[in-house]
Amino acid sequence: MRQGNSEQLADGDAAVAVEVREHPADGGERRGEDGGLDGERLDFPDDRFDTALSTMTLCTIPAVEVALRELRRVLKPGATFHFAEHGLAPDEKVARTQHRFDPWEQRFAGGCHLARDMRALIADAGFEIEDLDTRYLMRPKAWSYMYIGRARNPA
Repeated sequence: MRQGNSEQLADGDAAVAVEVREHPADGGERRGEDGGLDGERLDFPDDRFDTALSTMTLCTIPAVEVALRELRRVLKPGATFHFAEHGLAPDEKVARTQHRFDPWEQRFAGGCHLARDMRALIADAGFEIEDLDTRYLMRPKAWSYMYIGRARNPA
C-alpha cells in the first residue's frame, strides 16, 4: 500500500501499488502493477509478495482491519511489512484532542482517522511487530504522532 511515494527499484524488481485514492497523491504516473484502490480486496494470489510498505495510508482505509488481513494473505510467510503511519498518541490530553477532531478530519481530509492505534491494529491483524519507533514529528501533536516500524507475517 502506498500513498504519494515514489519507488526506487533495481533492474528486474517489480512493484505493485495499491492506491487508496483514485489518482496518485503526488500527481505522478503509476509505476508497476495496480492492485486495487482500497486495500480491502487485493486481486492477487495467496503468498505472492516478499515485502509490503504502507505510508500514511492505514488512517484512510475505511475497513482497515480487513485490509490488514488481506495484506497478510498476499504476503509470503516470513515476509516483512514496513510502515510509517500516524495515529493515536499515548498522551491522554493529545488523544482527547484526536478523538474530538476525528470526525472533522474524516470529513475534510479524505477519510483520515486521527485516533487509530496502529500498534494494536497491526498486531491484532496477526503481524509480529519486530521494530517500532513512536514519536511526535511536529506540532500540532494531535496530527503528528507517528508509528514507524517493521512487522513480520508469521510463518
